[in-house]
Order: sequence, then C-alpha cells, then structure tokens
Amino acid sequence: MFITAITRNRKASPKDYAFQPFISVVIPTYNEEKSIVPRIENILGQDYPGDKYEIIVVDSGSTDTTAQSVQKNFSQNHRVKLAQEGCRRGKASAINTAKGIAKGDIILVTDANTLFEKNVLSEIGPHFKNTRVGAVGGRLILSNVDDRLVASSSFYWDIESLLRAAESKLDSACLFHGEINAWRKNLVTANTSSLSEDLDMAIKIRKQGYKIIYEANAVAYEPGPETAREQIIQKKRTALGTIQTIFKHIKYSLNR
Repeated sequence: MFITAITRNRKASPKDYAFQPFISVVIPTYNEEKSIVPRIENILGQDYPGDKYEIIVVDSGSTDTTAQSVQKNFSQNHRVKLAQEGCRRGKASAINTAKGIAKGDIILVTDANTLFEKNVLSEIGPHFKNTRVGAVGGRLILSNVDDRLVASSSFYWDIESLLRAAESKLDSACLFHGEINAWRKNLVTANTSSLSEDLDMAIKIRKQGYKIIYEANAVAYEPGPETAREQIIQKKRTALGTIQTIFKHIKYSLNR
C-alpha cells in the first residue's frame, strides 16, 4: 500500500515508560457469565502498577449471573468496581456510566470476551505524556484462526494493522477498535444512538485536533465469528454504523 511505503522509514516517537497515568479500564457486559471472571483476572495480571489502574464492569440488565459473579469473586478487591444499569441500554450507555464514576483521566474500553497481553497498559499509558495525543488504539488478533472462515477474516485484520500503523506514523490513525481503545476522559462522550460508537468517538477526538496513536505492541485477542450468518450480521452492523457515522460527520470528512 502507498501509505505503508512512504512511512516505511519513519520511526515512532520514543515512549517514556516512567510515565504511568491512572487508567480506568471499562468492560461493558450483557450476559457474560462465562467470560467475565477470567476477563477481570486477565486485566488484574497486567504488568502495570496496581495503584495506577482500576476495572469498571458496567452490566446492562444481564439476565444471567454476570453481576453476581463479579460481586462473588471481586467484592474485596478495591480495584474492581461494578455498576449496574437496570435494563439493556447498549455499549455506549455503559461507557458513559463508567465515565461518571471513573477515577482515571484515561478511559480504556474493552470487551468481556477479549484477552490482553500483560503489557497492554504499560504500552498504551506512556503515549499520553504527549498532550497532543487524544487516544490510543491497540492491535486486535483473532484467537480462533484454526477455523477456516475465521482465518479469512484474520487476513483482513493483518492488513488493517499495517494501515493503522502507517497512518499513525504519518500523522494520526483514522480510527480505533471497540475491543481495545483508550482516550482522554474529558474529550468525548459515547453516542448512544450510534451503531459504531468507537468510530464516532475517534472522529470527535480528531475534530478537536488531537492525534490517535496506533500501538501495535498492545495486543488484544478475541474470537471471530465462526459461521457465515454471524459474519454477515457483524459486517452488516459495521457497514451500517460506518455509513451512519460518515453522514453525521460529512462536513468534517470532506474538509481538506
């Protein structure tokens, strides 16, 4: 790709790993009783200082034991908070609920069925020392590539990774992904009517003049859809959400 070629010899800005801002990790949930406990344990295993991050689980009206599992296993852990919405309101609403109780100036949003490598917070945090950086996105790797259908999607994510890295070196990545994205709390609120709240937030951050950095060393693993029907549903939602967001920000999109 052209953008990859012209940025091949550009080096990313050096990171000061001594800079460790407080990060509030947000996990929106709905009926995640099978994954929520290992997900929290995964984040608690980060190599980031324990007094520099918290985990906020926002449960949106689950009908299973998601909330009870969090209470049973982590009620004595001061780093884990549980907020409950009375009904299912969607991911954007959960993000905004978490924002209201977050201690950190940096919000990191992820999914309940995602797993982080242990260096995710330590790779993302230092980027925010640069006051021009408004958000940082990580790298998504599909965890079930042994499935033939998922393997085809994995190739797409490899291309996506190259593109985001090149954009970031050139000036700023255009977007980040819902599975792993961190941003300054004071910059943006999630749009509850958007089908692609992550893309909408990324554009809002860029419109304010802040950069979005792509951090390839911050790796998240998540299983991809294993049936054609699931893939169609996912791609349809992504396409509709992208179109919706483009039309919402059409003037900015056409700005030279």
